[in-house]
Amino acid sequence: MKKAFVISSILVVLTLSLGGSVASKSADQSATYEQLKLFTEVLSIVQNQYVEEVPPKDLVYNAIKGTLRGLSAPPYNDPHSSFLDPDSYKEMQVETSGSFGGLGIEITLRDDVLTVVSPIEGTPAFRAGLLTGDRIVTASSRRTCSCRTRSSGCAASPARR
Repeated sequence: MKKAFVISSILVVLTLSLGGSVASKSADQSATYEQLKLFTEVLSIVQNQYVEEVPPKDLVYNAIKGTLRGLSAPPYNDPHSSFLDPDSYKEMQVETSGSFGGLGIEITLRDDVLTVVSPIEGTPAFRAGLLTGDRIVTASSRRTCSCRTRSSGCAASPARR
């Protein structure tokens, strides 16, 4: 019951605050601050009335991830923007320094499925015929639906749409 109240409260705040308008790149600074005010109001409602206590860091990181995930959908269709928390960023720095090995593909999560962004010319993935947009649904005979891009390094089977 309390969860339904929280969701209803959030919907009311969103409806009243948005008033049917969406801020764009050309919106002035006050519109941006109005949207941030909306975010802080929703954040406050969740912190004060959600069924379980959620650490503020989790709420903010998830909001950022959701924002950037939204950029991968139309009309933006941006498969490259993503958020790395400090630990993931450090891991990425270590993984991308020095020489590269492996399959030779750049991958991303699109609709929670590992998807080829681009094969790197001259690599095993390129020679195997992987194409931009191929969806990797299995790796070493395991489904990849729960894979994350940092831990997916295996031979893969593409699924084309």
